[in-house]
Amino acid sequence: MSFHVSGAEGARSFAVVAIVAAGLCGAFTPAAAQQLDRATAVTRALERAPEAAADRAVRNESAALIDAAGGALANPRLSLEGEGDGVGPFGADDRLIRLGLSHELDVHGRRGARREVARAEDAVTEAAVREREVALAIRTSEAYGALLLARRRVVLADSLAAASARLLAAARTAQRRETISPYALRVLARDEARLADDMLRARGEVAAAEAALRSLLLAAPDEPLALVDDLDGSAWTCAPDTLTARALTAHPALREARAGEQQLGAESALLAREGRAAPEFELFVVNERAHVEGEAFGPTIDSVPGFDGFSTAHTIFGAGITVSLPFARTNAWESSRARLSTVRAAAQRRRLEAGIAPAVRAACGTLAAAQERVELHAAGVAEAGEDGVRLASAYREGRVDLDAYLAQRDRLAATLTARLDALADAEAARTELSRVSGLDPVTLAALLGGAPGGTSR
Repeated sequence: MSFHVSGAEGARSFAVVAIVAAGLCGAFTPAAAQQLDRATAVTRALERAPEAAADRAVRNESAALIDAAGGALANPRLSLEGEGDGVGPFGADDRLIRLGLSHELDVHGRRGARREVARAEDAVTEAAVREREVALAIRTSEAYGALLLARRRVVLADSLAAASARLLAAARTAQRRETISPYALRVLARDEARLADDMLRARGEVAAAEAALRSLLLAAPDEPLALVDDLDGSAWTCAPDTLTARALTAHPALREARAGEQQLGAESALLAREGRAAPEFELFVVNERAHVEGEAFGPTIDSVPGFDGFSTAHTIFGAGITVSLPFARTNAWESSRARLSTVRAAAQRRRLEAGIAPAVRAACGTLAAAQERVELHAAGVAEAGEDGVRLASAYREGRVDLDAYLAQRDRLAATLTARLDALADAEAARTELSRVSGLDPVTLAALLGGAPGGTSR
């Protein structure tokens, strides 16, 4: 096809590509809004999360449980016994009243065992809260990067669609002068429709990515999100062995598994102590009155006028200890089940530990490959603008026909898209590395010596 647009129109079309090639390496933020970097966005999400207040309340209650467990003494028992041969013990001639106060002695360390269970439960709660915080930080960082990528893609799609629309308008003007074939015009119209579709799809992706980030930040619908574009920051240097050692210490899921194992062990120890009967110490007082009838002394004394026997009364103070004989433990079955649960928890914890090193090593390899791809496409992006200007000049001078023009333009656009795809893969690799290491992206970036979204060396 031999149709050509005017020199100004052709140059303007590819000037857009040159601008895009430079703009894809920079930030896309509203000028008037205060910029929000990734670390600040993560902090804001953690502070504003609805579950944050609930987690703080749970932590406070969990800490209070430790004090309650250590101070939980057994209640003393008060007993009152009475017997007599009359109407009630107080009105009887023969009576016995016994008042006792007893208390269980914690000789098996039940209070200390309960305190250990409470401490283990608090550790489980703390690890679970940290796991939720890291997960939220990763989701926020992921949404932040997704919005940056979507905005870069929409810049490219808008620019290509606008250039194609101008080219189609020029072609329709040429059609009225009968300097373009109907076939060439249809080719340009289909090309314009395809690029317009790409533009609308890219705008939809921006809207979805922005909505996702707003929901995590609890941002108002009219609040501008002026993000700091950190996609071209410094690359992360991932040392698998160092990162694995850190993950084995700090991974929230592993910390929760260890705390859960300790909790089960503490509960098993508590059951073992509760299965042993504790002795009871008792203080008591006994008041007894006995009446002896005169008949008990025979007829001689019984016949004495006015003698009908005599009464004696005495009070006894005493103390005693009651000890159960240790023939069997009353909760042996429950203790065995608790020990079995502890063994299972230990096995699960070991499986988690064994899986961290391979996962970290694989994630480091994926990240390194993605960062190399970003560097590989960086030179192509820098050259795409210059090549676009040369192609526009050749097309304007008639040295390139329409088919070659469109093909070369698509190749240049594909170069820009390839770098965006590489940046997206690098973002995904950093997210995966955060998940397998259990470190939030901001902490991980500081550890690996790069910006949270950095890729360039």
